[in-house]
Amino acid sequence: MLDYFMRMKEMNPNFFYAVNVDDDYKFKSAVWVDARCRASYEYYGDVVSFDTTYSTNRLGLPFTSFVGVNYHDQCRSMFGAIRKVIPNTRHRWCIWHITKKIPYKLGGYDRFNELNAKLKHIIWNSQSVEGFEDGWAEFIEEFDLHHNKWLSDLFDDRRMWMPIFFKGQFWASMRSTQKSESMHSFFGGYLHCKTSLVQFVHEYDNVLENKEQKELENDAADSKGLIPCATSSAIER
Repeated sequence: MLDYFMRMKEMNPNFFYAVNVDDDYKFKSAVWVDARCRASYEYYGDVVSFDTTYSTNRLGLPFTSFVGVNYHDQCRSMFGAIRKVIPNTRHRWCIWHITKKIPYKLGGYDRFNELNAKLKHIIWNSQSVEGFEDGWAEFIEEFDLHHNKWLSDLFDDRRMWMPIFFKGQFWASMRSTQKSESMHSFFGGYLHCKTSLVQFVHEYDNVLENKEQKELENDAADSKGLIPCATSSAIER
């Protein structure tokens, strides 16, 4: 794997890698960044999704990807690490992972369908912080949910996931780990849990080659395409 990293560095000095070993010089972890990805980050680095949920291989090593966007869960240790290492970023939790737990956490309550609809309305349609907090208090009171710890914790951490608290900030349309989930599917065509480290880094490079080729094809298609206007409006044109 080191030989591969060094060859890549010789081919392009912008390729980056670092390997961590223990006191016995046994491999512990590695991080590497493709030169093309580093160049892309200069253009598309405003919003990045950090994901640790992809398959862990037979060596017990998790694979963590940093996923960005081009023009086309509540982990306390991660929370602390992000605040310490990249303090100038705005950390946001995946709202999809939160809302999908509603049936599991609240499904046993009477009037669940009504409760579920009211909660989702508060989450997605609150127009101000005050409106959200008032609506939440009314919701808790109406359905007698004062002793539900999950909801209580969510409210305490509301600034980490509620859309209204992120108003006015640029997120490239990302409010969940959907970009990471799509990358899971993308990686799945090349990698699996029994892939060795050496195979992994080679296949990962193939993933990037394939992705770059698709982007070039999309660029070519976009340069020739013309989206017709639906109206005669100058604003739309």
